Amino acid sequence: MLFLMYEFKKEFKRKTKTMGQIAVVVVLFIGLGFILGHIYLYASGNIQKIHW
Repeated sequence: MLFLMYEFKKEFKRKTKTMGQIAVVVVLFIGLGFILGHIYLYASGNIQKIHW
């Protein structure tokens, strides 16, 4: 595990720009999906309670 982390750090330093951009995009997508999923579940739960 430590070896993999070390290798990843070496690679990361070598391709900081592209890897950094990819990492940021992935994190943003995961975050957005998580938030939207929660909003959707919350909204659908409320809709069922309210009975529009």
